[in-house]
Amino acid sequence: MLKRPLHLLTIRYSGLFYGYYTKVGSTFASLMLYKIPRSSKSRHDNQPFRSKSWRGNKEDLIDEVKKYVRQRDERMRIGRVDIISNSLYIIIVSIIIYFAFTKIPSTKASEYIGWLTLAAALALPILKMVFNLIERRIEMKLYVEIIDNDAKLPFYAHEGDAGMDLYSVDETVILPGDRTLIHTGIKIQLPPNTEAQIRPRSGLALKNGITVLNTPGTIDEGYRGEIGIIVINHGTEEFKVTKGMKIAQMVIKPVLRVEIKQVDELTDSERGEGGFGSTGV
Repeated sequence: MLKRPLHLLTIRYSGLFYGYYTKVGSTFASLMLYKIPRSSKSRHDNQPFRSKSWRGNKEDLIDEVKKYVRQRDERMRIGRVDIISNSLYIIIVSIIIYFAFTKIPSTKASEYIGWLTLAAALALPILKMVFNLIERRIEMKLYVEIIDNDAKLPFYAHEGDAGMDLYSVDETVILPGDRTLIHTGIKIQLPPNTEAQIRPRSGLALKNGITVLNTPGTIDEGYRGEIGIIVINHGTEEFKVTKGMKIAQMVIKPVLRVEIKQVDELTDSERGEGGFGSTGV
């Protein structure tokens, strides 16, 4: 039998573990520890969570939580599914804990909540992994709409290729130094949180000086129009584009969206403000 109360351990360590995945674990655990009696000689005295007796009412508790989460109103997610905002989640949990600690003997309530938290902490990373695996199998598909009878589907020429070939539906001549828009006759729907990059084909660039002008061209996830390729002739001779010609390649890349935050000063780095040519030739 463990001499140390098991609920103290489950709440403390599950709170830390839960916090690693949800960013609210420290508050979650701290709130649960408000009513838990502790020995003054506890080996956890130096830990970040401090147990204390909560003497306020429900409204005071909610106000304290709101102060903590005011700048942390992030979305709790499993895979790409928004579950609940962190602030609302903590407030709901706070109310439940408040009533649990006032209606049920403190030790028994904390034990129940401790086990519940531990179960949630262990389940969350497993659920995230399962959801991510499902998303990779279901969502990593490129949907293509053909809008021209001469159009061809994008095609990976070889196993392991990063880019898929794009084909022209136009017939035109590009003079040296000229640029033109080549139509592909297709529209695409990208997987969530991805972009398509249009890049030149190395063979055309080397042999004919034909390249994509705005390399890499960016196609946003929400774009539903026809894919057009801005091609320029850097060569010394005119270049004839024919229907069905491989004119460029398309690479699908993941997109990382960041939260933009203004600060008064940036942290220092080894490079600092060294710019063009600062590292030498």
